[in-house]
Amino acid sequence: MRVAILTWEYPPRIISELSTYTQVLSQGLVEKGFEVHVVTFHDTLRGDQKESSGVIVHWVGNPVLTHLNVLTWDLTLSCEFERVCANIYYDSGRIDLIDCHEWLSVVAAATLKRAFRIPFVMTIDTLEEQRSNFGNEPLNLAIRSIERMGTREALLVLVKSEMVKTAVERLHGLESKKVWVVQREDSVDVSEALFEKAIRTGLDG
Repeated sequence: MRVAILTWEYPPRIISELSTYTQVLSQGLVEKGFEVHVVTFHDTLRGDQKESSGVIVHWVGNPVLTHLNVLTWDLTLSCEFERVCANIYYDSGRIDLIDCHEWLSVVAAATLKRAFRIPFVMTIDTLEEQRSNFGNEPLNLAIRSIERMGTREALLVLVKSEMVKTAVERLHGLESKKVWVVQREDSVDVSEALFEKAIRTGLDG
């Protein structure tokens, strides 16, 4: 099974725990027999690299250098995520599943779903409501809107705690059975089962 993991950080770019989380997850999935492509941003690294673990990392930059805020940065970066995933799709014939991490990867995942009928799951660490302390500025509302689109269009939503699960269900009106808690220590085994479930279900399930 071929999985593309979209994340805005991955070692050696380490901003938060997301970086090491996606690395451990990617390497663990390879050990389980998955073909894993990580599509990620870096300030200077470009191109493709197959790590000793077997994970294939695709480094991209942002084609636009000056930004008004994180939203414009994300939307322009998404074009590069989409381009790389389209290349993987055309070169190999398929991508079975996309795992998009946080709202920053949602636009690319949703676009690829619509263009190539690739199902995706969304992995959430924190929500904009929590990060902004219930902020209601236009930027906060735009990010929440993207989060909502991701949770609605994803086959499954994976979160790191029961607290986030409850918040996601409340904020975005999701059924409990769509949102799964994936503890960090069990991330590989649980993600493997959920990814296989999502692939079997597919967009027509």
